[in-house]
Amino acid sequence: MTRINVFIIGIQGRMGNALIKLMHDNNLAASAKCFSDVVGGVDRGDHAQEGDIPIFTRLKDGHFFLTKQGKGIDFIVDFSSPEASLSALSEADDLGMKAPFIIGTTGYSLAEEESILKFSKRFPIVKAGNFSLGINVLLKLIQQTLFYLKDDYDIEIIEHHHNQKKDAPSGTAKMLLSQIQDAEKFSEYAVVTKREGNIGKRNQREIGVFALRGGGVVGEHQVYFFSENDKIVLTHTAFNRKAFTSGVIKAIDFLMTKRPAGGLFNMEEILG
Repeated sequence: MTRINVFIIGIQGRMGNALIKLMHDNNLAASAKCFSDVVGGVDRGDHAQEGDIPIFTRLKDGHFFLTKQGKGIDFIVDFSSPEASLSALSEADDLGMKAPFIIGTTGYSLAEEESILKFSKRFPIVKAGNFSLGINVLLKLIQQTLFYLKDDYDIEIIEHHHNQKKDAPSGTAKMLLSQIQDAEKFSEYAVVTKREGNIGKRNQREIGVFALRGGGVVGEHQVYFFSENDKIVLTHTAFNRKAFTSGVIKAIDFLMTKRPAGGLFNMEEILG
C-alpha cells in the first residue's frame, strides 16, 4: 500500500492539530488507498517538535531537512494565514516542488487570490473556504432556494466562530455570498457588513453579512430569507473539526486519483 508524506503549514493551529490526530488515530487516508504520515510542518510557535514531528519556520527548511532524511513531501496542507500561505507557495515554486497544495486558509486579498491562481499553473492547488461536506450541501440548498424564490426576499448571512479567528466575514460566509450573487437576480446587490445609527430603512437590493466571535465555536453559518409573510433559515453547524478534516482527505483522494499537473480546484469539483 502506498505511503504518503503530508506537510502542514500552520501545524500548531487548531486545524493542524486536528489533522495530526486524524492521521494518528486512523493511519489511513484517501479512502484507505494509502497510509499517511505527517512528516513535518511550519509554524511560528516556539516548539521545535509536535510530538515526534519536526516543526520549521519555513517550508524551505523543512524540504531540505526531510530530503536529507530520505523523505519527500507528497502533499502540503495549509491552514495558516495569508502571509504564511503565500510564503509557502512562493518557496515551493522557487524550489521547483510539484507537491499539490490543499489550502483552507482564508482572508486573502484580491491580489493574493491572483497570486494563488498563478501558482496553480505550476502545481495543483485545491482551495476552499470550507472543506466540510455539510457546507457544500448548504451551497446546493441555497442554489435551489434561490431558484424558487422571487427577488422580494431579503437575504442576510450570519456566521459564528471562536474568539481566536482573525478574519471576518469568514471564508465560508464569502462562499455563501458568492453562491447567492451567482444568481442573476441578486448579482448586483450591495453587500452590507455593518449597520449603525440612523441609516434609514433597509434597501431591498442589499445582502447583509455579519460575524459573531466568541468562546470556542468551531463554526456556524446561517442564511436567512425574509419576506413579508415568512422566513426561511438554512443552517450549518460544525460540532468539531472532523467536519473539515474529512474534506481534506477527500481532496487528497481526488489528487491521487486524477494526478493533475496543475490547476485550481474547489470542493464542488472534489465531491463531483
